[in-house]
Amino acid sequence: MVMKKILFVLLLLSVFVNAEAQHRKRDTLNLCRKGSYVVFDIGGGFHTLSYKLAGYGTKNPGLGLTGRAGYRYFFGKGNFGAGFDVNFKTYSASGQFSYLNEINGAIDADNDVYTNRTYYKHLKEKQSAVIMNIPVGVFYQHKFERKFKLGGGLGFVYQSVISDKYKVKAGSLETTGYYDIYNLEIYGIDHHYFYTRDKSQLKSGDNGLKNTFGMFAELNFCYVLTPRLDLNFGLYYVYGFKNQIETSDKYQFDPDCMSPDAYKDVYNGVLNSKVVDKVTPLAIGVMGGLRYRLPRREKQKPPVDIKPEKPDTIPVIADVPTTIQDLTPPVVKDSVPTVVQDTTPTVVVVDNPPVIEENPPEIKDSIPQVDSVPQVVIVDNPDKGIQKEDISDTELLQHTFIAVNFDYNQSNIKQKEKYSEFFNDIAKLAKENPDLKLKITGHTCDIGEKGNNMRLGFRRADSAKRQLISRGVSADRIICESKGSNEPLFPNNSEENRAKNRRVEIKFLQ
Repeated sequence: MVMKKILFVLLLLSVFVNAEAQHRKRDTLNLCRKGSYVVFDIGGGFHTLSYKLAGYGTKNPGLGLTGRAGYRYFFGKGNFGAGFDVNFKTYSASGQFSYLNEINGAIDADNDVYTNRTYYKHLKEKQSAVIMNIPVGVFYQHKFERKFKLGGGLGFVYQSVISDKYKVKAGSLETTGYYDIYNLEIYGIDHHYFYTRDKSQLKSGDNGLKNTFGMFAELNFCYVLTPRLDLNFGLYYVYGFKNQIETSDKYQFDPDCMSPDAYKDVYNGVLNSKVVDKVTPLAIGVMGGLRYRLPRREKQKPPVDIKPEKPDTIPVIADVPTTIQDLTPPVVKDSVPTVVQDTTPTVVVVDNPPVIEENPPEIKDSIPQVDSVPQVVIVDNPDKGIQKEDISDTELLQHTFIAVNFDYNQSNIKQKEKYSEFFNDIAKLAKENPDLKLKITGHTCDIGEKGNNMRLGFRRADSAKRQLISRGVSADRIICESKGSNEPLFPNNSEENRAKNRRVEIKFLQ
C-alpha cells in the first residue's frame, strides 16, 4: 500500500515536469515572480493543549498531524504577497493526577454530616482535539541561488473546534467519608457512596473547547523543479490567544454529596473542572509539499487592420467622335434642393425653484442618563421573606440578598423555620428565571485564623445551598465560594457588627 502511494506521487511529479518542459526555452527561471500560487503541504510535530496542573499532578504534551491547501498572490516583482489557506491539525495532551479532594458538609444515606474525600491514585487522562485553522497573512519570498529561494509568512488564524474528547487511560480513584465527631474515616461501603472507580468505570466525554483566534508564523525553503513548480519544506508555529474553556466550579470527580436524594457521581474530566482554568492550543512542527504557480492569461494583441490591395485596372479609351452631334454636351437637369433640419436644443425654464434655507436650526443630541446602582437586601429578620415586589430580570441581577443568622464558628443556619419564607422567595425567583445561576458566598467575622475562616465560610455557603436544593433548585445552577473574613459588611469593632458579618450573600448571575 505504501509503495503504491509513493508511485502515485512520483507519477504526479512526472506529469508536472513533462507539462512544463515545453516552456523551458521561452520561460526563464526568474524565481520570484508576481502572480498566483497554490500550495499543498502535510506535516506534523509538537501539537498540544497547553494547561497547568499546579499541585494536582503532572502534564505531558502530545504530538499531532497537519495538512493544508492554500492560495498566495505575490505583487510587483514577486517578493511580497498575501494569502490564506485551510488546514486541519490534531492536538493531544495527557495528565496524571495524584491528590486528595475534600468536600465539607456532605450528607450520607443516614443524613449524617461528614467530609467526602476523593483520592486520585495515579489517574491518567488523555485529551485530544481536531481543530480547523483558517490563517490569513502576508508572505515573503527571496531567491538566493538559481534554483533555491527562502520565504516565510506571518498573520492571524481563526481556530474552529471540530471535535474534542477526553478518556481515562489508567489509574483509579477512591471515595471515603471522614466523620469528624467520631474521628473516623470509612471506606468500601457502596450504599454510603464509599467505593473505588477504575478506568473502565469512568466515562469519557467532551472537553468543552471553544472557538478562538490566534497567530501563526512559518518559514519556507523552496527548490525549483520547473518554472512553475516548487518543492516546499518549512517550519510552522501556531498559538491560540484566548482561553478555550469556560471557568468551572466543578470537581474533576463530582459526587454532589450535599443531599442523599441528589447524589450522583459524575466524572467531568480535568478540563471541565476547577483544576484547570486556562487551555490554549500550541503547535510547532515541520511540513513539506508542492507549490504551483498558476499560468497567467496573456493579453491578446488587437487585430491589425490590413487593407486589401487594389486590383490592376485597365484604362478604357472612349471612342473618338466623328460627327458634330457627338460633340454637343449633355443637358444637365435641375437637382432636388436639400432640406436642412433645425437641431437647436430646447431650453426648459423652471419657475419658482425651491428655496434652500441657509442656516437650518441646530438639532441637539440628548442622551438620557440611566442610574443603575446595585441594591443590597439585608435580611436579619426574614419571617415575611424578601420585602421586594415584582422584581424584573434586569433588577434581579442588580440585587444581592444577604442572610445573617450564624453563631460563632457555626455553619448550620439556626431557626430554619424563620428563614423558610426567605429561601422560598429565592427558590421562586430561581425557578422563574431558569437561565440565571446563583452564586452563594459565605462570610465570617474576624475572629480566628484566616484558613479556618475560609473553610467555615464555604460550609456556610453549602448550608444555604442545601436549603435551595431542598426547594427544587438544581444543584448545577448553584456556585459556592468563600471570602472568609476578607470582605466585612460592617467594621468588626463590636459583637453586634461581628454577628452581622457572619452571613451568606446570594446573587443571581447570567
